[in-house]
Amino acid sequence: MKKYNVAWIAIVLLVAFTCQACSDDQLKTIATNVDRIALLIKDGREIKDELETQNIISQEEGRDITLALIKVNSALKAFTLRAKTYESEGALTSTGQVELKKLANDMADAVADLIANGTFGVKNPDAQIRINAAIGALRQLTLAIADTVSVIKPKGAK
Repeated sequence: MKKYNVAWIAIVLLVAFTCQACSDDQLKTIATNVDRIALLIKDGREIKDELETQNIISQEEGRDITLALIKVNSALKAFTLRAKTYESEGALTSTGQVELKKLANDMADAVADLIANGTFGVKNPDAQIRINAAIGALRQLTLAIADTVSVIKPKGAK
């Protein structure tokens, strides 16, 4: 899985919404949550590798977790790339806001799959706890991004 330059993602999102009628708190919330998601994906992968190396989880369980982490990572990339597109266009339209919210919800759905296949798919209860500690906050963060995108005032909105 590719490592993100977390600072770059935060800057892209910050710039993407700079032209919008949104508060600094909303921008900080989005950037902070994107940072946290990227870090939690990395942490989840490291914990999965450690548990697999120690034979606490099987290779099949590890594969399921990896695939789910890749799905979350891909959804995060799609959201970030689309936000960058709006930044280059200089404005977020109502349609763009709907699209970004859908992409944020796609991240939340990918996290739901990760939890179902990663946490509950693992038979070892201690491993479940360790995995859940790394990925447990992901759903709340992705939903927070969707909520924050919803309150941004698009270009032309009154």
